[in-house]
Amino acid sequence: MYAARVYRWTTYRADPGELHERGHRELAEIEAERRAIAGAAGDGDDTTAYRRSLAADPANLPTSADAFLGRMREDLERALVEAPRWFGHLPRAVCEVRAIDASLAADALGYYIEPPADGSRPGVFYMNTADLHKRLFTRFAPVTYHETIPGHHFQLATEVELPGLSPFRRQGASQMCGS
Repeated sequence: MYAARVYRWTTYRADPGELHERGHRELAEIEAERRAIAGAAGDGDDTTAYRRSLAADPANLPTSADAFLGRMREDLERALVEAPRWFGHLPRAVCEVRAIDASLAADALGYYIEPPADGSRPGVFYMNTADLHKRLFTRFAPVTYHETIPGHHFQLATEVELPGLSPFRRQGASQMCGS
């Protein structure tokens, strides 16, 4: 049953136990990298202390909505530069980051809308810029990557551009992609 679920969700045939162990090994590697980063920042191997120092660093807190969105755009650009090294196909559509409408600020962190099939507009990631005192740059870089490049933008913009897919697959999946 587990092997069938692994294949269903990943299209990867793997023994679930081996996949689980691989996950543990990769998490250990990530934790070792985190300890090295903490050490280089002067926190020894205490990753919790390092995260606290990031949270307390005024440079990690946006001073305005423009600064917050600007940093997200910089993250998106860095990801776009690196993407060809990791992906054999990139969508033609560009991706933009914009502020979410203030009327939605109480109900949504952010959401992505894919470009239309006719290419008349880009894919857009709308981000909530309210409560900036709670939004650290380091916490929102992963959100940017998840929603844009290599995340939902790559997924949905590519689906929209594939002529062999049904209209449901090309235009229906985006209704499920919000944070």
